[in-house]
Parts: sequence; C-alpha cells; structure tokens
Amino acid sequence: MLNFEIPKASFPISSSILIPQTEPFELVDELIDASENHAISRFTIPGNHILLEDNELQESGILENMAQTCALHSGFISTTFLNKDESRNEGLKIPVGYIGALNDVEFYQRPLCGEILETHIKVQHKIGTASVVACEVFLKSICIAKGSLKIFIVENNRA
Repeated sequence: MLNFEIPKASFPISSSILIPQTEPFELVDELIDASENHAISRFTIPGNHILLEDNELQESGILENMAQTCALHSGFISTTFLNKDESRNEGLKIPVGYIGALNDVEFYQRPLCGEILETHIKVQHKIGTASVVACEVFLKSICIAKGSLKIFIVENNRA
C-alpha cells in the first residue's frame, strides 16, 4: 500500500476530471468517497446509454462501471498527490489503466435506466503499476454484482 495520508477532499468529485473515458462511454458520474485503498462511485443510468438492452444495463456495462470506479480511484490518487496544482486542462494526463484479468465475477441483477448504482472498490494488493481490486456494485443497498479485477496502469502520463 501507499504510505501517505490523503489530504481532505471535498466530495463528491465529478468523474469528468478524474477519468479518461468520455460520453457516450462514461459509466460513472462522481466519486463520493475515497482513501488510499478504497473508493465509492455513483452512476445514474441514462435512458439513452449505448449499453442498455430492454431498458436494462447489460453485464458489460456493470463490469465497465467497476473498471471506471477503479479509474476514478487512480485519477483521485494521481491528481491529489502527484499533480496537486494541475488540472486536465493544464496538461495533466489522467492515468490510463487496462484490465488484465477478471476473477470471481458474479452478476445478480441488471439495473434499469434511471436507477442509481453505487460501486465500492477496495485495493487488495498493489505491486508497482499493477493492482488487484475487489469490486461490489449496489442498487438501493443490495449487491447486484461483485468480482475482482487485476488492473495495470500505464506510467508516464504527462503531456
């Protein structure tokens, strides 16, 4: 784990300043809490999202929501500690990550358009630029999906 304290942050933080994804493929709206080894995101499913099928968010969308919550955490850590005085508009490249593996991913329910997802992630292991992250997606306090992602972050993200 990292060995520093998180400065006080004002939550929620818009996802648009912390992740590289943009519309129409954004599957997180805001970061509502974060620390050195965890993050919580919120996402209201729009009625016109490209990953809806019969008004339900497909499993691929739920999985991408998990991954983008991991990206929010990486962006939060990067911008909070490494680039405090910069923003996306001033040359900061938000960290880009790739899913290396999925483990024990389970889907219990497809959420409907208009519903609000709350996704919780916890960094279980971190070695260099690789992390193993446990993820849980909640709808009205009920877990609708969970799994573990191996994420690899690309280094040297300066413009």
